[in-house]
Amino acid sequence: MGDSDKNHVLSHATVFTWLLAISTIWHHTSSSNEVFDYWLHFDPVQTPAVFFAVTTAFIAACYPSSSKIFLLFVGTQILVISTRIPYIPTHVVMELFLYLTIFLSYLYLAYKGRNWLIDNSAIFNLFAPTGRWLLLIMYFFGTFHKINPGFLSLDSSCALPFFFGLPLPDVILKQTWAQYSAIYGTLILEFVAMLLLMSSRTKYYGMLLGMPFHFFIGISSYGSLAHFSSFALTLHSLFVPANFGQRIIDDRLISKYLKQRNVFLTITVTVVLLQFLFATLGSWTLMNILFAIFGLLLMLMIFRHGKIEPDSKPAYRLSSCFPGANIMSALFFLHCSGPYIGLNTAGVVQMFSGLRTEGNVSNHYIINKPVQLFQYQKYVVN
Repeated sequence: MGDSDKNHVLSHATVFTWLLAISTIWHHTSSSNEVFDYWLHFDPVQTPAVFFAVTTAFIAACYPSSSKIFLLFVGTQILVISTRIPYIPTHVVMELFLYLTIFLSYLYLAYKGRNWLIDNSAIFNLFAPTGRWLLLIMYFFGTFHKINPGFLSLDSSCALPFFFGLPLPDVILKQTWAQYSAIYGTLILEFVAMLLLMSSRTKYYGMLLGMPFHFFIGISSYGSLAHFSSFALTLHSLFVPANFGQRIIDDRLISKYLKQRNVFLTITVTVVLLQFLFATLGSWTLMNILFAIFGLLLMLMIFRHGKIEPDSKPAYRLSSCFPGANIMSALFFLHCSGPYIGLNTAGVVQMFSGLRTEGNVSNHYIINKPVQLFQYQKYVVN
């Protein structure tokens, strides 16, 4: 909601920028390790890096239609994440792929048009397909990696701690059928959501299926995972119609007061300040409640305005006009295939999957012997 607010125009690019900036701040506020290591203790590299990452994200959230601020935000995130390689989790790896694609898309447009001033929507149209593929690939490997005895067993499944952390009666949580439903339901839900998101006709239902899944992960008392869930919800917003923002502006059920720029800025500042307050106090339950409010409101907006119209323009795309963006999508797929080709095991959507492929031994039911194209998993370090 930047300068274009004067004309009551809210582009898809502006909506996505705001969500991305807020989720980036959540990355640095909802992780207890992050807060303890870099907020409450000074690290000569990471503490200043976190400060710049959060500051540029906050400015981008306040002025999401400014391409200059957006690029400053993106460039800062690339530099900050680079200082942590290779010790970065899956969602940060995904963020890095997205930020790099955004920056490359900008360079491509600047070179092609011989102009350094590029509109956010033009950049968005090039990188959005890659953002969609990041989510689709996450769903694919989030399902495929889990086809192993570690995840499918009641004794070791990582799905159960999150299930036990949901606000459900103990009489349900203790039922074997409910626990198996949580395990196998995770596989089915992620896979079906992926299939639905791949078609313009069904992607609305894919969002309605996938977003609650990440919402429940974010509110589980097992931990504070707003950093991962908010980013996943943000990627889902790439699948809404191009006029999603304008539909919100035109929604008569939303007060005109809430659509004013000053009110928007107040809401943004409040959300960020509450994140910092809860993080400083270590109030992770309150952090989860804040995320729950954020997630519910976003899902409500997508429920009301996320369905594509038959004659919607521009067409839904999973490929970009910029070849570099498509290459980035392919590279992320290759990266996530790492456990099966001896390349890597970290940051490949392997979190909570129970997958083991090191030492030329695999517990995967389908790929029970990795193809050692690379030698990085040949030996297991104890």
